[in-house]
Amino acid sequence: EGEPLGHAEEVIAGKAATCTEAGLTDGVKCAACDQVLTVQEEIPALGHSFTDGICSTCGAADPDYEAPELIKWYGVNTTLGGALSLNFALDTNQLNGTTGNYIVLTRSYADDREDHVIRIDQADWTMDGSFAIVSYTDIAAKEMSDVITAVVYNAEGEVISEAKSDSIATYALRMLGKESVNTVPVQRTLYVDMLNYGAAAQNYFGYATDDLANADLTAEQAAWATESVTISNSREMSANCFGTNLQLENEIILQVAFAETYTEGMYVVATFTDHYGVKKEQTLDVTEDNGYVIVSVTGMAIADYEAMVTCRLYNAEGTELGYAIDSMESYVARNATKLGELGDAIMKLGASGYAYFHS
Repeated sequence: EGEPLGHAEEVIAGKAATCTEAGLTDGVKCAACDQVLTVQEEIPALGHSFTDGICSTCGAADPDYEAPELIKWYGVNTTLGGALSLNFALDTNQLNGTTGNYIVLTRSYADDREDHVIRIDQADWTMDGSFAIVSYTDIAAKEMSDVITAVVYNAEGEVISEAKSDSIATYALRMLGKESVNTVPVQRTLYVDMLNYGAAAQNYFGYATDDLANADLTAEQAAWATESVTISNSREMSANCFGTNLQLENEIILQVAFAETYTEGMYVVATFTDHYGVKKEQTLDVTEDNGYVIVSVTGMAIADYEAMVTCRLYNAEGTELGYAIDSMESYVARNATKLGELGDAIMKLGASGYAYFHS
């Protein structure tokens, strides 16, 4: 009679417990005779671990969770200047008198750049009665489709508002969808010209051309655009003024170059009368570049397209060394071939912007 063979142990796989179902430990049996050598034991269900209404283990929603009421945004609008701004409005009565709150604006670019995030503390909000206004500024025409998202946080860093996302392009299209806008020629033309300007800038600078700002205009809406604008070149300049240039990629900046040797203390006084008839004067520093003295004039709105800007160059002693008188219109007239669609779009938006602000 032979010796007993002994058991050949084989593991009986258990299963992990979940939030709602029990599990089992591993067991052991004999592979030869199926005798259970180690009994599997039940592992109790884990139960949910809810945080802010969501189970951190399985992602299930807590049926008993009551979310705090989130602050709602009042609205969004845009500012039409040399560069563009997107403005978010919030009724601060919803804050119930709390302080230390802040707003985070996150910009998602249409190209491969990382998001740009800015924080605006409550003390820095622009107040209009009970309404707080925060703005994302310096949006170039080519960037009308870039999305800006606004969120309010309390002093502890907790989100207390809905996320409000918008872009200049979607804002303009939304306005065109309102009867109060699309039945008023001067308003609807402004928004269509704005979108056409954005699309022209995208094509000119090669920025996100697969998502043009005016791509979603209907045929009817597209027909509301300014048909044509007559422009002329009225530039004047002294003999030592090398030339003028209009920078258009990020904002509208008039640049003037003088063929003068830079000396310490040089400055330029720039003056123009804006589209409201208000005289603007700036005393500007100059820079030196390859033997030329360069000045950059900012602060012009698109509706100032006809405004003649006078730049007078002075040395430290206040002696005038030269001058240039130029405008957006004159620059576009001289460079119509180079600018093409973009130059035409700038002038049309300038005309409709002027008409809108003076209607």
